[in-house]
Amino acid sequence: MSALRALSALFLHRALQPVLVMSVILLVAAFVTMILLALSFSGWWWLLLIVLLPLTFIFVVLCYLMWFTIQRLMPRRLTHKEQAQLHDFIEKLFGIADRSSLPYPVILFIVGKDVIRGRECDFLNTLIGDSKTLTQEFSDIQDLFS
Repeated sequence: MSALRALSALFLHRALQPVLVMSVILLVAAFVTMILLALSFSGWWWLLLIVLLPLTFIFVVLCYLMWFTIQRLMPRRLTHKEQAQLHDFIEKLFGIADRSSLPYPVILFIVGKDVIRGRECDFLNTLIGDSKTLTQEFSDIQDLFS
């Protein structure tokens, strides 16, 4: 149970990283564009801060809430060796999930809803069960948590 919760939390963390990076890039681009427009054309472009600052604040709060939720779902602190083992396992899971032909947002939603509820992720459990090598590695990971 705790091994699958840890895997689900780390899988969600790994899945949210590209979303976070793209959001940061878009926010920075919006701020840079606004500054360039305000300096080049008209000072009225500074009014765009009325929209950008609350969006940035909401984004930061959502990122913190997701980070806090993922940290709370971890059964315990992991050692560097455990983190490396779980990271390798999650990368293999991502490879299999990519081949499952589900769109990325759907995978994010399926894993995210189970992680937020604090339940085992059936999707990850099915992925693990579909591969013999992953089943063996998962049993090794379960031994870490027992």
